[in-house]
Amino acid sequence: MTSIYVSLPMDRQELVKHLLWKGFEEIGGVNYRALQELFRISIERSASVAYTFSIGILEVYNGKIRGLLGESNKQLKSMDIKQSADGTQAVPGLIDVPIYDRDGAWEILRAGARNRSVAATNANELSSRSHSLVRVTVTGSNLVTGQRTLSYMWLVDLAGSLRVGETGVEGDRLEEAKFINKSLSALGDVISALALKNSHIPYRNSKLTRLLQSSLGGDYKCLMFVQISPSSKDSEETLRSLTFASRVQAVEHGPARKQVDPAECSNLKNMTEKRQKRKGNGQLNQSLESKGLSILLVSSGHQV
Repeated sequence: MTSIYVSLPMDRQELVKHLLWKGFEEIGGVNYRALQELFRISIERSASVAYTFSIGILEVYNGKIRGLLGESNKQLKSMDIKQSADGTQAVPGLIDVPIYDRDGAWEILRAGARNRSVAATNANELSSRSHSLVRVTVTGSNLVTGQRTLSYMWLVDLAGSLRVGETGVEGDRLEEAKFINKSLSALGDVISALALKNSHIPYRNSKLTRLLQSSLGGDYKCLMFVQISPSSKDSEETLRSLTFASRVQAVEHGPARKQVDPAECSNLKNMTEKRQKRKGNGQLNQSLESKGLSILLVSSGHQV
C-alpha cells in the first residue's frame, strides 16, 4: 500500500461512466471494487499487519473545492489547499469517515454522489459539472516490525470537456464549462511537462492539479481510464481524449516503493532466531568439549 493510483476518466457518455465508476450495488464500479480489493488485502495480511481505512470525498466546482459529505448541497463550503509537513496536499476541514466493510464504503460513496454538482446539457441529461475526487486514507501497522505506513489512493472522476456550441450551454452552465475546460487544460499542461521532464511543473495553475500534485509526480502510480464515443460525429472529441491519454502514458514515474511482505518478514525473523539458537548451542558444545565435558539431554525422564 505504498503507491497512489489516480484514475482519470474522460467521457461524454454519462451512463457508461456511471457503470464504470459507480456501477450497481450487485456488481459495483471501479470505486467500489477498488475498496473491495483493499479490504481483501487487509484480511489476507491481518496476521501481520493491522490496516485502517477512511474516505473523504470532494469536488472541484467552478474553481472551488467543496467537501461532499456535508448534510446537504447547500451547506457545502469552499475549502483551501495546504501543504502538509510530509509534502503532500491537505484540505483542512475535509470530513474523513472511517470505513470498516464494503457496505459501509458503499453508503459513503452514495452519500458523496448525491451532493455532486450535475446539470442537463444538449449532450447529456445529467452531466457532471464538477471533478469528483475520492480520497482513501490507508494506515498500516506492521505487527512484526512495528513499522507504520500512511498511504493515499485517489479515485478521480473528471467532468468531460465541453464544446460550448454543441452542448448548448449558457448562463451558469457556460461558466461551469469554462472552468471545466480550463482545469482540464491545466491538467494537460502538467502531464506534458512531466512527460518532457521539465524542471518546472505548473501544478499551481489549477485547483485540480494542485490537489493531485503528490499523485502525479514522484514515485507514485497513475492509472487512467478513457471512455470514448462510438459515434462518428464525436470523432474529434474521441481523438482528443485518446491523445490526452497517450500523453499520460508517456509520463515515467519512479520505481515503486518496495516494502518487505509481512509474511516474509515473519518467516525471516523465525529463521534468524533458529539459526542464532543453533549457533549458540554449537558454541556451547565446543566450549564444553574443550573442557572434557558433554551435554546431557533428558527426554521424558530418560537419559539420551
